[in-house]
Amino acid sequence: GHSDANALLELLLTYKTLGDDAAAGNCSTSGCFPQS
Repeated sequence: GHSDANALLELLLTYKTLGDDAAAGNCSTSGCFPQS
């Protein structure tokens, strides 16, 4: 149902946010692109 789809979307967004944070913390300034 819609609730399942929304839960999956939230989970994907959470993983994306965590991934972006990890990437920003693990690369040098010259190696990173600014996140809007």
